[in-house]
Amino acid sequence: MTDKYYSFEEKLRMIQEVRVGISPSHISTKHQVSVETLRKWRIKYEKHGAEGLKKRDRNRTYTRGFKEMVAKEYMNGMLSTHELAHKYDIPSKTTVRNWIIRYNSGEEIRTTRAGASPMTKGRKTTYAERVEIAQYHAQGDISYRELAERFEVSYQQARNIVVKYQEYGEAGLED
Repeated sequence: MTDKYYSFEEKLRMIQEVRVGISPSHISTKHQVSVETLRKWRIKYEKHGAEGLKKRDRNRTYTRGFKEMVAKEYMNGMLSTHELAHKYDIPSKTTVRNWIIRYNSGEEIRTTRAGASPMTKGRKTTYAERVEIAQYHAQGDISYRELAERFEVSYQQARNIVVKYQEYGEAGLED
């Protein structure tokens, strides 16, 4: 099949054809769209109505806790990546698989937040602030992005503070 872009109206028309009983393979050939893509569109339509077929302005966002919960649920062996994606309305089983890989490798599962725009330019911090930032990170499960937003510093500052603290302790945070 081609990498053609289909408008909302075209997707809706194809889903309506499927719903009236025209075979997905016939629609696939007629419109040059894969049967798998039709299946995904149909699931979105059944779950969210016509709105589910519209192109999203931005990607969905998920918290670290949610991603870890999904990975743990997979590890319990009850559901496949495909079933978890469907259960939690995650657009792709590949997304779920990537979370599982990160979880199993001990890699940080980062959180994503819509519209989050941490400072890109840092600000001057005091020694006491740097210690507070480092200790806050050490106490909880928080990403550098969340840390940057909470303490109004840049992402890079938050990361550098945490790395220095982990490597040298409080002495590493002195000017």
